Amino acid sequence: PKPEEEHIASIVCGNSHLHWAFHSGLGDELAPALFWRTPPLEEADVQGSMVDALSRHLPQFAHDFMFGPSEEPSTKAAEKAASQRAVPVLRVYLISTTNGDQLDRLQRLWSCVPSKLWKLSGEDFFSKAQGRYDTMGVDRLACLRGALDLHGAPALVFDGGTATTYTASDASGNIMGGGIGPGLAAKFNAMVDTTSDLPQLSPYAIEAACTRVVASKSPLSTFADNTEDAMLVGVLGEFAYKSRTIIHQWLSKTKTASKTKAADKKKKDMKPNKVNNERIILVTGGDGEIYSKLLEPDHSKIVEMEPKGSPTGPRVSDAWSYKVMHTKHLIHYGIKAALLAQVGLHSQREVSTQQEKDNNLFMGLRVVKMFDGEPYSGTVTSIVRADDIEEELFDIHYDDDDSDQNTPSELYELLMLYYQKGEPGGDKGNADQHKKKREASKAAAEELKKRGYDVPAVAAPKKATEKTMNSSTSTAAAVVSVATADSVSPKIQTKTKSLPDKTAAPTVPPIKTVDVPKRPAAAANLPTSATKAKKSKTKKVYVFQKKANPRDYLKDRVAKVFDDRQTYFGTIMEYSSHEDGSLWSIVYDDGDTEDYDENDIKESITLYEQRKKNDPEYKFHSQAATRLPQMTPPQVPKKNNAGSKSKKSTKTAD
Repeated sequence: PKPEEEHIASIVCGNSHLHWAFHSGLGDELAPALFWRTPPLEEADVQGSMVDALSRHLPQFAHDFMFGPSEEPSTKAAEKAASQRAVPVLRVYLISTTNGDQLDRLQRLWSCVPSKLWKLSGEDFFSKAQGRYDTMGVDRLACLRGALDLHGAPALVFDGGTATTYTASDASGNIMGGGIGPGLAAKFNAMVDTTSDLPQLSPYAIEAACTRVVASKSPLSTFADNTEDAMLVGVLGEFAYKSRTIIHQWLSKTKTASKTKAADKKKKDMKPNKVNNERIILVTGGDGEIYSKLLEPDHSKIVEMEPKGSPTGPRVSDAWSYKVMHTKHLIHYGIKAALLAQVGLHSQREVSTQQEKDNNLFMGLRVVKMFDGEPYSGTVTSIVRADDIEEELFDIHYDDDDSDQNTPSELYELLMLYYQKGEPGGDKGNADQHKKKREASKAAAEELKKRGYDVPAVAAPKKATEKTMNSSTSTAAAVVSVATADSVSPKIQTKTKSLPDKTAAPTVPPIKTVDVPKRPAAAANLPTSATKAKKSKTKKVYVFQKKANPRDYLKDRVAKVFDDRQTYFGTIMEYSSHEDGSLWSIVYDDGDTEDYDENDIKESITLYEQRKKNDPEYKFHSQAATRLPQMTPPQVPKKNNAGSKSKKSTKTAD
């Protein structure tokens, strides 16, 4: 969907009905706003006037949107209404669980108005890496995706339609699997079709019986004393008791998800934005209302509860908590979630395109930076982007093999310095090439300025007018003056700890004598002697060293980036050995916990060494080491549990 679209539509072709929805635009996150259902299309529906047939299938709001308010339905009216919309064509997204007849008829039905139909497949909702298998029904995938969108992971969905299905996801949003069985009507019809003297119980009779039982507060007896109740308790009790076992298995597996097997880690996590801490179980489909009552811990008193000593009821209802929610139009929320994900991928591609442009613009540019009053030239080699830093950082590799990182504002200054000074040793070789390099650096600096960065004013280079006397020979010699620490912003003097001598006389800044390669146009100005102080090296590459004793990692600090792309710090607190390998328990500074395997330990410790300067605890201990007075540890803010940080495992239940 495009941002300018006011509405989109979705249609689900079921076995017994067409289920329609009208959605809001992207500004309201494609939320379904209007639902209705119609019988399946017959061939006769698409033999006459398509406009009249479509009009009969639309409620008033959708009708007015397509043809205009108070307008008779016609292709001309639809085209006129479309011309007044920012996006004339209405996008209609289809899911079909039946044969192709309905899709063909829908295509013909919508051909009379400006519209475009899209058929969704299983890949639009889950990938194979997330647990989808080839023959998995697209309706089940859409409902599970809708559950994750509404309430987060883990998710469990019961769908009571022509067939009764259940589908579950784990705490990472990956598909666990599910089951398929006959629907209520199929079970009751099977008893009538395959046996004699059993009454036909219609869906209305079943619903009326359940309403009567609930109102009487007297559940159907497991040992029924009449044929109709015996049929009811046989079918409804079977679903209630079996479903309780399914719920127990799901709760058990999602509660102990912290010790994840290596095979499960190969799945690509969905990384849902919500966490289903309340363990809300969703029920949908035509029989969803009856099923939702049967799934309640007391079965809504439709059938008898299991005895307290049984292996099912008490363990689920007493030791495990969950909620049941009936959501009639869950599948349309799944369509909404899948489309929003596609919009997000499109936005990421746009970001990637901009990043590629940035790479082409900045990579390879030459810069000059001052260290202790001496210019050093280097090249922009990479751009570092992460959500835990306010703006991107530019890696610069200097010609003496040192390197550092600079903010956009700092880079602006380095680019302009190169534009003004050129290579510190002189622009040797092709003059046109050096001119192009300078102009390229200037153009990139101007681009940073256009983007609104707080760029400093760069002073023009000073002319070499000062002279110094050689004390040993008493012979005057001209000195080439280079930019000192006073000629550039102190903001970029971050590469060494040594600073210019601030006690020097304020009248005349110190003049350094340096070796400058011979320039043809200024040979007479070369100094007779010089000393160049080498700047200190600051580049350190951390190499992870595996410890012989796995318990030696205890109390080490770690860092990890989660789905919200923020860096979280924690401490290794416990170690345990299992049949699947070693596990270390991590306690994060915000109180969350997680289990690490050996690969996690290596990655998190390596990342910590790279980002430990952002760790409040590291900062505290570093400052305390200097014995500053009245130092107190910083307070770590407590995050909102409803946030988007989603760890792949937790030792304790939320």
